[in-house]
Amino acid sequence: MSSNNNILVVIAVVVLVFALGNLFITINKAGKLTGYATDIGTANLSIASAASINFIVDNINWGAGQVNEIPTSATINSEGTVTDGNWTAVSQGLTLQNDGNTNVALTLTTSNVASAFIGGTSPSYKLKVSNSEANSCEFPLNSTNLGTYTEANGTAQPTCRRFDKTDVSDLLEIDVEIVVPEDADSGAKSSTITATGIVFTP
Repeated sequence: MSSNNNILVVIAVVVLVFALGNLFITINKAGKLTGYATDIGTANLSIASAASINFIVDNINWGAGQVNEIPTSATINSEGTVTDGNWTAVSQGLTLQNDGNTNVALTLTTSNVASAFIGGTSPSYKLKVSNSEANSCEFPLNSTNLGTYTEANGTAQPTCRRFDKTDVSDLLEIDVEIVVPEDADSGAKSSTITATGIVFTP
């Protein structure tokens, strides 16, 4: 083989090596460009506060009755008590549920007071609130927020600072106790109890 041919072979080999190197570099760059590309997407929404409370038991009815002959009054309540009268015993108060998606501050307002509701000498009309499910009302119920039988005064009476929205702790029972004097006027008696909840602000 001539020296010219040897030179051509060497040149061809060098060209081939450069070509293969260039191909390798190109493939490597392409791999880096496509194999490591990333991006992100997001999903966004906002849920509006919806304060909602609902009486799921909304009526207490003792029916017709009267005070016994000897006492001066009868006492009845929605916890099964009928003393010195013959009304039908009732063992279920009103049941209020927080069925919204936010905690609420709760008040109760009666449409009248004992003198207008029942009449007679020294009548009484009281409300009591208790948890039907544990922790439905944030702080211990007491005499200042209807945790014991408390005279209804016809104004918005604070009940729960925070009435819970959680499904397992969103029920309250509202019991009613009435003292009916023997001289109360006969006829149908009725009072409306309005529950009001506003969005709780810590």
